[in-house]
Amino acid sequence: MKSIAIPYLIIVLYHFYNSEYVQAKDTKGLPGHLKPLGHSGRHIEITEINGFPSLKTFFKQHVSQSKPLVMRGAAKIYPAFSKWSDDYFLSLPETSTAEIDIQQRKKQNYSLPYLRATLAEFLHRYNHTDEYMVSYIPSHLKTDLYLPPCVQCDDLIHIEPVMWLSNGGTKSILHADQNHNINCLIRGTKDFILINKDTPDQTFIDAPGTYSYVDVDRVDMDKYPVFSSIDFYDAHIEAGDCIFVPASWFHQVRSYGYNIAVNIWLKGEDKFFDVSSCQDVTKAYKTLDQFTYSLVEPPSHDGRDELDEGAEILFLHKQLGDVKKIDLKTYIYLLKADAKTLEIEDNTGDQSLVKAFNMIDINKNGYITHEEIDGIREQSRENQGVILELMNSWNAAETERLRAKGDINNGGSQENENHEEL
Repeated sequence: MKSIAIPYLIIVLYHFYNSEYVQAKDTKGLPGHLKPLGHSGRHIEITEINGFPSLKTFFKQHVSQSKPLVMRGAAKIYPAFSKWSDDYFLSLPETSTAEIDIQQRKKQNYSLPYLRATLAEFLHRYNHTDEYMVSYIPSHLKTDLYLPPCVQCDDLIHIEPVMWLSNGGTKSILHADQNHNINCLIRGTKDFILINKDTPDQTFIDAPGTYSYVDVDRVDMDKYPVFSSIDFYDAHIEAGDCIFVPASWFHQVRSYGYNIAVNIWLKGEDKFFDVSSCQDVTKAYKTLDQFTYSLVEPPSHDGRDELDEGAEILFLHKQLGDVKKIDLKTYIYLLKADAKTLEIEDNTGDQSLVKAFNMIDINKNGYITHEEIDGIREQSRENQGVILELMNSWNAAETERLRAKGDINNGGSQENENHEEL
């Protein structure tokens, strides 16, 4: 995305932001400056119980009140808790054909498209790559999981559950989901940081939708002073534990060690659910394969859904940063720098970026701005699809170039990238 000759302005900005002046300014920052998210503000413990609550208690005390909950040992009743391992998955014939979606980077990077592979292919390579699985649960594994008894009622709208699998070190961005979420951990540990959806100052949500641009590893307190006075709700969960994250609560998650988790989603538009016809379940738990689920949006052929429109827009905003506008040459440079393909001389794939740039540049003045990036949402669905497809096809082509050059292995991971677990 960029010519090999570095624009003079970028050189100047680089040296300025790494100058003694800026470094001196950094040392005067608020507590938590340039440290991981959560090293500032006030910390509040989340309510904990042993096991799952009853359905009516859960809805009365937590769903209707939008109150998070940690359920210690709740998932230990799942058959998966005693069964699941890579060897177990690979022993099942369905694993060789079940297709899953794969994130290419453990630290979320929305510039990269999802990969698609069979579960078996992923299991054979993920320990040697930077990939992790985030996908709808393969149907042959649903028999190993119960729908949590606190939401086990046919009158509730359940959304297709999701499975996460990695060797640890994953780091989500700070974001909020529109639906209620019960996250149950089968293997490993996770740290959750939550922020109340009703917190008065939400200036940290500075990206389209409910995302934040904040670097969760190095929080710039000069840019986000709100974190110095915000209330953080913390939870450390271990294998067998579950956590309820209410709809619209902001959260950031880190995983450690061999890690498997499942997400149960519950439609979150109405917090006043009518559960009068639902019965508390104490025995005869039903497995996930016995329920019908509603999809937020049907996933497309390559595993990306409508949420990726917001992800691509978020990524483009981040490339501009504090600059008001950029021209085509700088746009290509920035994207190539992010993809680490500046030194590859084959620029045949750049034509996709030129086409995308021209479609985003509504006023045809040779520059794109933050306003024009936001304007992607206002273009026709056909144009939006073309822009996203152009970006995705370029990303896929760059990944192949890196692989051919030897800087990337078959899993899509660059060998020299270090992901430290914090």
